[in-house]
Amino acid sequence: MNKWLEWVKQLQAISQAGQAYSKDKFDLERFYDVAHISHQMLSSLSNTPLEKIENLFVHESGYPTPKVDLRAGVIRNNKILLVREREDGCWTLPGGWADVCETPSQGVLREVLEESGFVVSSPRIGCNKRPRYAPL
Repeated sequence: MNKWLEWVKQLQAISQAGQAYSKDKFDLERFYDVAHISHQMLSSLSNTPLEKIENLFVHESGYPTPKVDLRAGVIRNNKILLVREREDGCWTLPGGWADVCETPSQGVLREVLEESGFVVSSPRIGCNKRPRYAPL
């Protein structure tokens, strides 16, 4: 059942992203259909009426994740890899939104490949630690 639930979540995410970013009315219809199919799957898996399943999903627009942004600092031969953002043409580290059911490491690898064409391996995940200040 866990595998099926993951697939339902991924179909929901594909549908939501497609509805948010597609402009073509035929593509939008297809993404609504994908959402409906995922509802039918969950209804069948859980033996729950379809209407109840459809009411469980709160409609959210935009990219279908908790909006976790991933960025990769790729350094080779003392050079840092930068890519140009499509929206504003500015230079930035490769990255973007994490996908549903994706680990941060998987997301970083995917984003670097999608945005630069480079295949990287063994990402180290870290966070910026806030500096410690001595009490006054």
